[in-house]
Amino acid sequence: MKHEGPKGSQAQKRGVTQRPEAARGVRDPAMVGRRYQTGAALRSADHEGGVTGRDTVSSVAQAAADLHARHGETIRDGGQRAGVPESAVAAVVLAESDQVGAASEQVALRFEPYAFYQRTGQWVVATHKDQRAEYAAFEQARSVDPDAAHASVRVGLGQVAGSEAEAAGFDDPSAMLSAMQGDEAAQLEGLVTLIGSDDALCSALGSEDWAQVAELRAGPGYGAISYDQALASYAAAYQRTAGPAHGGDDDDDEKKKREAAAREAARRARGDSA
Repeated sequence: MKHEGPKGSQAQKRGVTQRPEAARGVRDPAMVGRRYQTGAALRSADHEGGVTGRDTVSSVAQAAADLHARHGETIRDGGQRAGVPESAVAAVVLAESDQVGAASEQVALRFEPYAFYQRTGQWVVATHKDQRAEYAAFEQARSVDPDAAHASVRVGLGQVAGSEAEAAGFDDPSAMLSAMQGDEAAQLEGLVTLIGSDDALCSALGSEDWAQVAELRAGPGYGAISYDQALASYAAAYQRTAGPAHGGDDDDDEKKKREAAAREAARRARGDSA
């Protein structure tokens, strides 16, 4: 049952709007996507020459190096458990988190107004300007429907959606947000658990099919934000940082066999049927 929420001037004061479909001009859901500026920069930059291209590559390499320095061992272990290359796990982390920014002592969060609308029929103003704006929109949504608000955010380094909380190993979206606050290890563990629970995502990451990964994580409109290119660039940068000992020069057949075996083990652990 949908929560009707406040109407009229009180709803407007809270930043919540209820407008007819035609007046709102809602786009096709397939075209509703998140903006990844790194991907757009990678698409437009000349990586072989020109200042813009060199700066973009440098920032990607630096982000990969920073992530490896902070969480390299956790990402390697998580990739092995999920049955995917560690560089693929890192690519998701880097592509998902590069635009949400830091939130002081709070976990990085992104409020998705369209997801909230789908659950409640109401809109909450969300500018995605910075983390202060994200949390303000989230609090507005919580004042209308707490459960829908928690289900309509993406959280942490891997930007796991509230709707994915159970697949990520948490009791519910609220519990996930609480567990991830100030705990990057919990954020990564949630992402790895989510990957391991999704055979399609495991397969796409294992084969480095970035277009498929992008569609699974960002929806059919991923091309407009160049999400697939961001994933590919971050994976390559992280692999260079981690070195060949962590998947850079493995024999392809052997690597695929190990990854398939790990995915099968994860599937069996979930209790899936053959």
